[in-house]
Amino acid sequence: MRGACPICTLDYEVPTEIGTLGCHRKHYLHKECYDFMVDFDDKHNKTSVCPYCRVEIARSRVTFAKLTMDVPQEPEGKKVSPDSTEKGDANPSAMKLNQPEQIPVPFHS
Repeated sequence: MRGACPICTLDYEVPTEIGTLGCHRKHYLHKECYDFMVDFDDKHNKTSVCPYCRVEIARSRVTFAKLTMDVPQEPEGKKVSPDSTEKGDANPSAMKLNQPEQIPVPFHS
């Protein structure tokens, strides 16, 4: 999975719980990092802001979802290639959430 959490700078690993911040659907971070950030800001009497766009976080709009990976079964005698573009080939890097809406992961170069 591409992208890294803006708080801890670690890549998003599967499975993990991530929080969408509400200011933009692509602005999210690890749940643990969100909790740490909010606790830190509360202790220091500061307003929590999005680490991407610096907009104040409306805590009522923050949503959490479990990021999981569907791992397709490998057909006998044939290896599944992540670069495969043949029709019918499974893509092992296909990500989905256990929530109706998928959350795309931002890519930072």
